[in-house]
Amino acid sequence: MPKAFLRNKDTVERLNDKKRNIPYILGARMRKVKEIREIIEENYDLKTFKEVYPESQLSKAPAPLSVKDIKVGNHRYILCYNSREARKDAADREAIVMSLREKIERNTKSLIGNKGYRKYLKIERETVKLNENKIETEAKFDGMWVLQTNMDWSSDKIALKYKELWQVEHLFRDFSGVPTGEEYFTYKTNLSQMQ
Repeated sequence: MPKAFLRNKDTVERLNDKKRNIPYILGARMRKVKEIREIIEENYDLKTFKEVYPESQLSKAPAPLSVKDIKVGNHRYILCYNSREARKDAADREAIVMSLREKIERNTKSLIGNKGYRKYLKIERETVKLNENKIETEAKFDGMWVLQTNMDWSSDKIALKYKELWQVEHLFRDFSGVPTGEEYFTYKTNLSQMQ
């Protein structure tokens, strides 16, 4: 099922229908959905998050994870935070902003066409300058991801289950060849002949 279909407001309402009773965990669009953007801005205090996995220097340790449960009307959101990803996001944004500062002085026209740059710019008639408010707002999304669910599991269990689903999705994406129905049938036939 395409992700865009799952993010559809009507689809979420159908999933929430008590008659259907379909449990779900969906990744939510943080920057595009006003309600979710507001949730992040209002609940950004990381001290109020529950630590699931602390940051560790061990290579086999799970990625750091903290969660916070938020209820808005009949919607349940899980805010998830990874401190390692937050540092990476901040460094990436800082590199873009440094590059922008240099390029604004030289040639502003080349900046307007670059989508990655454009979101940090304030364009007014003949002038282009950095949008400091946007840069500050974007920092609140560093290391953050948001889930929407109707399940009554604990927030840490939901976040970990979603990460498992995400890993499976990545595995399929990275898989170079997807077996066709014929290959599956042959594999299944060969297995049944072995018994």
